[in-house]
Amino acid sequence: MTLRFPDATAVHAARDFFSTPAEFDMYPVDPPELSARFVVAGGDIAITQEIGSWTLTLPWREVIA
Repeated sequence: MTLRFPDATAVHAARDFFSTPAEFDMYPVDPPELSARFVVAGGDIAITQEIGSWTLTLPWREVIA
């Protein structure tokens, strides 16, 4: 999963948030029925600076209940 942020402060705050062991919920806007629950697992969280933005790449796995 790759998330885009406008600045270094925001991307580092997101990395800290997703580094905490937890199950996270994802609620896409369109279509709303594709919501999911996931954990960050299986690799490293990576931050990349791009022109005009920063990206955070999460190694994730879906949680199926």
